[in-house]
Amino acid sequence: MPLLSICIPTYNRCDLLRELLKSILMQTPDRDIEIVVSDNASEDGTQEMVEAMACRHFPLIRYDRSPVNLGPDANYLRAANLSQGEFFVIMGSDDVFEPNAIAYLLERITQVRADLHLFQRRECDFFLNPLRIRPWWTFHGSDRLIDFSASASRMQYWENSLSLPAIFSYLSSTVVRSSRWKGKVCPPDFIGSGYAHTYIYLKAVLGGTLACWSKAVVACRLGNDTFSKPSNPAARPLLDLRAYARLAQELPAAERPAFTRVLARDHENWYSFSRLLAIKAASPEADWQELTRRWRSIGALRTSCKATNLFPTEMLAFLRRVIRWSRSLM
Repeated sequence: MPLLSICIPTYNRCDLLRELLKSILMQTPDRDIEIVVSDNASEDGTQEMVEAMACRHFPLIRYDRSPVNLGPDANYLRAANLSQGEFFVIMGSDDVFEPNAIAYLLERITQVRADLHLFQRRECDFFLNPLRIRPWWTFHGSDRLIDFSASASRMQYWENSLSLPAIFSYLSSTVVRSSRWKGKVCPPDFIGSGYAHTYIYLKAVLGGTLACWSKAVVACRLGNDTFSKPSNPAARPLLDLRAYARLAQELPAAERPAFTRVLARDHENWYSFSRLLAIKAASPEADWQELTRRWRSIGALRTSCKATNLFPTEMLAFLRRVIRWSRSLM
């Protein structure tokens, strides 16, 4: 059994996947790992590229192709369930590992036997030019081991968390002990939510131990979100709000407000007033109304959302035309 399985769900990202595989292979001689690629019926040459790499690096790489596209969530779970390692990470096929990151990651999970490990990420533009390392916790810069079997320590963790990756949204730098994942069933209503993996991460760490590491191990490619919809920019924040409202129900009632406040802090950081205006201008009215209602319910962006009402309908209509025009040039 390998110590770590790097599980890569992918769909039609042949060139980006090649970059990821190279970033792994450059630093994995004699490493105790396996690479598992779960292909969601790609049609861009992914199969030929991965199979050629697998032949050159046998038996390090295993490739499995679904005959039909299962959707992102089901493929995340499929990739994880193909793993054979003691631990696994579900790696986004558009991200890459930082230099020397795998050796560091293996060292950490060997020396600190937590059930779930969160490592930081370096945010980059689409071309992987570094932008920033955004703090996920108030204790950014230090490492922590947290007892997730005690409600008091979980409450403190929710209060110290600043962003969704801190509460298990992000695939590529979350490492979980396989025995804590296997056998857990994702409810059908999470398939299609974008957060099926988060549901099982949460279930896996409750009653166990969480390790938080300040070192970035992956370069995260921004501007390539599978779930973003240019025709309806409200859809992406609504995805977060709907899923995390449901996830909160898996926690004791006393913890739910602190848990959802993490989402509020994350969205306060991401959604500037100019972005709110663009969302309001370009989204269906029903979705905008649901979005503002859900933000109000968690105490997020109340003043900014109200301020959008100061802009007359004519100005929003003009902004909507500008947005459509700019998309037509892409």
